[in-house]
Amino acid sequence: MQRSARCWPRVMLTKKPRRVFVKKYLARGMNVVELGGSIGVISSTIRSRIGRWAYHLVVEADPLLAGVCEHNASLNAAPDRCCVFQAAIDYSGASTVTFACGHNAHTGRLTTRDEQGLTVPAISLSEVAAALPPGPFALVCDIEGAEAEMIASKKSVFSAISTIVVGGHPVILPFLRGLGRRIYAAIFSFWTGVIPPLPMLGRS
Repeated sequence: MQRSARCWPRVMLTKKPRRVFVKKYLARGMNVVELGGSIGVISSTIRSRIGRWAYHLVVEADPLLAGVCEHNASLNAAPDRCCVFQAAIDYSGASTVTFACGHNAHTGRLTTRDEQGLTVPAISLSEVAAALPPGPFALVCDIEGAEAEMIASKKSVFSAISTIVVGGHPVILPFLRGLGRRIYAAIFSFWTGVIPPLPMLGRS
């Protein structure tokens, strides 16, 4: 069987620390979009892997964290090679959404109907990626369950992604919970319209 002309991204969905996969799969010169920057610890690791001149775009919704994230993400970056969007990933069509900051820097999320929170700008992955130069990029994502809506959008932006590292939230077909990250990664990849070879699902 001939391989499709479309490239397969490496898809890593794991409950291990994201930095393990960031260090293993991101390479010097690789442009990166990071969703859920928090205080910029992973952002700093990403910069150490991709080098000074690669582009790194970060989305962080919490206004109290976005400034800290930008400082850490910009360390060792060349001028204008890092940008933090203080916004939340959303596909409802609204210009703003309500964001609950959570009890620590890692648990912020979009609110449900009856919850209170901060009003923050809404942004899509496509809008963020439009700020990158043309070409492939890596996606590093941990947005507390909002990945499902992003995946369901099936936007063409996924065709430009070469590598995906996603935090292991049980949001993709929850009835498969417990079957392991290889299953989750496979589901993720099929939803984005690609068919990855099995060695790419976190074990290559």
